[in-house]
Amino acid sequence: GIRMQRLADASGVCTAAYAANTSLCSGTGGGVSSKCVAYSAQYSEAYKKEHGMGWSPSCELDPEYHDGHGRCKEFAWTRMVEVGQNCVKSTKWVQVPCGSGPDPTALAKIPTTGPCKGVITDDHIDPASKTKMYNFFNSAKTPNPPCFVPVQDSVVCLYNQKTTDIFFDQLSSYGPRGFSDMLCVVGMVALVLYFVTSSDSGSFVVDIISANGHPDPPIPQRIFWSFTEGATACALLAAGRNMPNSDGSLKALQSASMVSGLPYTFILFWCAQSLVLLCREEAGVISKDRKQFQVFIMSFARWQSLLLAIVAPGVGIAR
Repeated sequence: GIRMQRLADASGVCTAAYAANTSLCSGTGGGVSSKCVAYSAQYSEAYKKEHGMGWSPSCELDPEYHDGHGRCKEFAWTRMVEVGQNCVKSTKWVQVPCGSGPDPTALAKIPTTGPCKGVITDDHIDPASKTKMYNFFNSAKTPNPPCFVPVQDSVVCLYNQKTTDIFFDQLSSYGPRGFSDMLCVVGMVALVLYFVTSSDSGSFVVDIISANGHPDPPIPQRIFWSFTEGATACALLAAGRNMPNSDGSLKALQSASMVSGLPYTFILFWCAQSLVLLCREEAGVISKDRKQFQVFIMSFARWQSLLLAIVAPGVGIAR
């Protein structure tokens, strides 16, 4: 996500997104979402070039690598070099320049001294010659291609996207259209399995609690609690559909989950205290046969201690 946001910032996609001019989106038919400006694929190639939405690398990019993004194109340059007292043929990989970049194969004139004198001829340095070994680039016959590369369509400005959109927008940046579509399908299946198994685990735990801790509660009771939890979630989603924004249903579900989960925080306090007592019993610090309760749990005669034990049981343990 951080890499995606940096690409969007550096290429100018976020600059266009913050302007929020939806008329620039290339959608056809129907209404256009206000979030369309955050997607690089919505801008035409001409618009990207005109407004500099992209990069200007120092070399021509390799079209075989990630559709022309990320790696310089290389050229196998075979020429004559001096090795000791000999003039031998050697091959070296050089980056293909772009724009007004210097020619890595440049040679202004033939050598007049050394082992390669007479071996390198005028034909070898003539850009128009078929037998040339030098001056392959940046000539009148073979001008360098422009350096500007439009930003790829998979880049999205995530800063002002919704939380539910960011996951799939991020997956779309991992490859071309077909591969990213497959990742989105796999991600959707993984999310469904995650929520289904999480709901099943939650229903099973509630079922065990309602069965007084039985590790294998009855099947009909499991079905009852599973349907009850599912019906509760459906009811909360339906209750939020009349809210002004589309996120109302999810917010209603999240709010209900947090409100209902708050009382269990105090139950966890008591569970933590029970775990401490169990460890002390196992270590022999306290006797297992001791009197279990010195006072009744709902002893209102000592209401100050009762209130303290509910909200902060660790204080009593520390004493």
